[in-house]
Amino acid sequence: NGGNEFGEVYDDMKDVLDDLKAATNKCDIYFPAPSKAISQSRNQLLVQRDVFYGRKSELSMLMHSLNSVTRGISLMTAVSGLAGMGKTTLVNQMEEPLKERNGYLIRAKFDHNARQPDSVIFSAIDLFLGNLVQDGDTYILSCLKQRIDDIVGPCVNILTKSIPNLDKFVDYTIVSDDDDELPPTTRQQQRSQQSKLVLTCSLVRALANQKNPVVLLIDDLQWADQTSLDLVQHIVSDRYIRYCFCITCYRDDDKRTPPVTSMLNAVKGQGISVQTIILGPIERESVNTLISEALCLPPSLSRNFSGLVHSKTGGAALFVINFLQTLNKEGLIRLNLSTRRWEYDLSKIRMTEIPTDVVQYLTMQMTKLHQNNIQVALKVASCFGSQFGEFESFSFLLLSLRRA
Repeated sequence: NGGNEFGEVYDDMKDVLDDLKAATNKCDIYFPAPSKAISQSRNQLLVQRDVFYGRKSELSMLMHSLNSVTRGISLMTAVSGLAGMGKTTLVNQMEEPLKERNGYLIRAKFDHNARQPDSVIFSAIDLFLGNLVQDGDTYILSCLKQRIDDIVGPCVNILTKSIPNLDKFVDYTIVSDDDDELPPTTRQQQRSQQSKLVLTCSLVRALANQKNPVVLLIDDLQWADQTSLDLVQHIVSDRYIRYCFCITCYRDDDKRTPPVTSMLNAVKGQGISVQTIILGPIERESVNTLISEALCLPPSLSRNFSGLVHSKTGGAALFVINFLQTLNKEGLIRLNLSTRRWEYDLSKIRMTEIPTDVVQYLTMQMTKLHQNNIQVALKVASCFGSQFGEFESFSFLLLSLRRA
């Protein structure tokens, strides 16, 4: 028998063998490097936020779609779920497989403070083109420049105001029209918007090709304006666009969801297949794996603790991580320096309250901060804007400030 003072013991030889296999397969986790040991000595529980747990069937669906895209089929996948369920973490798993296929990732993220219609998607394309220019691969730049010239043509200048880095890929002289200083009429605005829709589709067609498939990742789509939703619909529905995989993530419990649903239905109505992935809680065993690795504790001995955490957090991945860090901060998960093991008291943790939604959780964390630190957190978040993230990054910042 083995265990600790909280009564975790082996009742079955199979559990012993399973734990030995886990330790053998993940030696770096269960026998941590000195750098991790130093952090542990400071009683800081390290929980990696970018590590992926569970979701094997959902990831398999995305990978199957990616493989189809590399064969010239353009697809769309809509990932939905409650806040904190790990939608962004799931789709982020596409990054490495895409690199292996020499693909491009264009990442756009909406927030409720977006001021200019369709600016988020244009900014994402602009950032992507800017990164290509910065990488300085002359062959890639030359090929892409030729494709833009062939597919988009001289009218590409219409997009350069919205996508400034695009002018590095065109040779046409941008002529300033004196009439631009005059306020446009409604008809002119409609005509201009329609032109931008068509030209943006042509640009995406130029970017996505057999050698370099494109994944267009659009996060927090529930915050998108109608103009942006129309743009997404046009891109997905354009039958001339190949080698493009559009992945959208949105909260299905938000009051702004109906426009997203209407857009998806419109896409389906045009005969386009839309793969739907609805994320619920991660399974109990995945939570046990996360906790086992975070505490460097054999999986069989962490099941009682992980079962309690799963029931309190509802299996929401981000709530699990933040709950563990909160318990560590409150001293309910602590490192015993003499035994060099993490200790916890299930009876006290069982009495710990945890908010049931994002707003309540962030409010609880902010109330534990000094007033000056609250101002620091808000200022840092405002500087990053939509790139900062609505929940993951802000909650991590709050916990970091509480440690300061």
